[in-house]
Amino acid sequence: MKESNGIKVSNYWKKALYSSVVLGAIFVGGQYIGSVNVHASYLIFKDSTTGENVYYAHGVMGETINLDNMITILNDRGEDTSNVPSSYTITQGDNYINVSPKKDNKTNVNSEDNVSITILDQNDDYVETRGYKLNGGLSNFDKIISDLESSGYKITEHSISDFKDDWENSDEDDGAKYSYTLNVVLPEHIQNVHYVDQNGNNVATVQHPVTSYGHTYIWDLTAKYSVPGDQLIDNKLTDSTIKVQYVPGNDNLPTLDQYINGTFGRNDVATVSKAPTTNAAFNPLNHVYHSMVSVEDMNGKLIERDILSSDSDSIVDTSYFVEKYVSGVKYVNNNGIIPDYIDLTKGPYTFKINRPSEYPVTKQDDQSSSAQSSAQSSATPSSAASQSAQQTQAVAKPAPVVQSHPAAAPDSTAKAAPAPQPAKAKPSKSQLKAVAKSYKQSKHAVKTDTAKLKALKKKMKKHATKKQKVAYKSLQIKLAADKKAVKSYKAQEGKLTKYFKEVSIINRDNKQIKSLTAQLKKLKKKHSKANKKKAAKVQKALKKANNSLKAATKFVNDYK
Repeated sequence: MKESNGIKVSNYWKKALYSSVVLGAIFVGGQYIGSVNVHASYLIFKDSTTGENVYYAHGVMGETINLDNMITILNDRGEDTSNVPSSYTITQGDNYINVSPKKDNKTNVNSEDNVSITILDQNDDYVETRGYKLNGGLSNFDKIISDLESSGYKITEHSISDFKDDWENSDEDDGAKYSYTLNVVLPEHIQNVHYVDQNGNNVATVQHPVTSYGHTYIWDLTAKYSVPGDQLIDNKLTDSTIKVQYVPGNDNLPTLDQYINGTFGRNDVATVSKAPTTNAAFNPLNHVYHSMVSVEDMNGKLIERDILSSDSDSIVDTSYFVEKYVSGVKYVNNNGIIPDYIDLTKGPYTFKINRPSEYPVTKQDDQSSSAQSSAQSSATPSSAASQSAQQTQAVAKPAPVVQSHPAAAPDSTAKAAPAPQPAKAKPSKSQLKAVAKSYKQSKHAVKTDTAKLKALKKKMKKHATKKQKVAYKSLQIKLAADKKAVKSYKAQEGKLTKYFKEVSIINRDNKQIKSLTAQLKKLKKKHSKANKKKAAKVQKALKKANNSLKAATKFVNDYK
């Protein structure tokens, strides 16, 4: 199951549980109950085979709650809910309802020579359960992976590693393990969510990238609108209409939440790697999905060429390019030229933009340009790419403001005077997310390579073949590179985290200074000994806030 902003619902509900207690509100059956009752209790859904708690709900003793949404969510997680009632009356203390994993009826998994594999997609939504007959040894593991991949499932190295660890570490002395879970990566399609207000007017339409399994938990609009009733949408649908209600007093708020990229509900941020080649098959990180993206000016001159890749999503947002060429520049209008999303199973893509002077043309020879043009013309564009092409034709003539700017001038004119020094773009949250993801992947690569080296060294102990020696040396080189990447990404993550922390401090200090200044002004109006003492304390706090603001502002302005 997936939230419309890409966060898995299971995590959301766990957070909702905690925050409902802290904030004095209780979330029950998709709605909030006003205040916390001292008799509040948990309703816990427990897996009868593993003994693990798989889901939680929160209610008030004596309250009857509707479980329809929870049944849907549990089904999406691969649980058999045939014995779960549609409603439940909360009693004192913890309340338990037993559920069990869905089974493959063809295979008896409760015997020593059979296992059950629960297949979940990248959003932890249930796909199917498969049963396998065992023959003993690790060959079973390889056989299962091979069978699933031949069935069309894409499986990341990370998922295989986790599955293998679970497989090898099952403790048969304490009762053999016959049920396993494996995450696979499935292609996505666009689901259009249409929001309509109480008068039948269209408020907004948001595109969500989803697989054909599970449901999406809708969370697109700001507090300007409320979404009453059921917020779960079946991912098999391509179009859904959600009725919303306008909330008076929030006119100053935008309609859509800030995580929306244009009208696209963002997925995990795609990794951006520089492409030193025009070969569209180049996939430096060996991710499940990848596509080449070239950015050119209106004269066809290359500005940059990248590989966008992801191990979880086939449809990704273009926020990296939007923030760089739309939000991050002045004097030129590229709004609408870059599509909100692209499908990584299609492409390669070319974005033609009005070039700002701070992004000079990249040096390239005629052969490179020709190869790129050839690669682009042979591609099958996605709907997003088609949208981009139509938009590009519409803006082929730069607006007057662009014509007066050096970026829009002919190439010979642009060379007459040196371009100004490139302005250092400030970091974005998507950059931090991408770096954090790369850091996590690099750490996992180090762990995987170390294990491979250890296993290979053990095999080579008695006799080492030439092939094994070459493989061992290659692994050593790769491990060294992975460790270097970990160190680099860790430093980048720390630096970016510090930046956004300082930005947060600036916002906090500005609010505090405004409040303290108003307090000081009020205290000075009334002359008294008590007020004078209070004013001195406020003055001291104001000085501290100003110093903090000054330091944070300096860090942000000097950030490189």
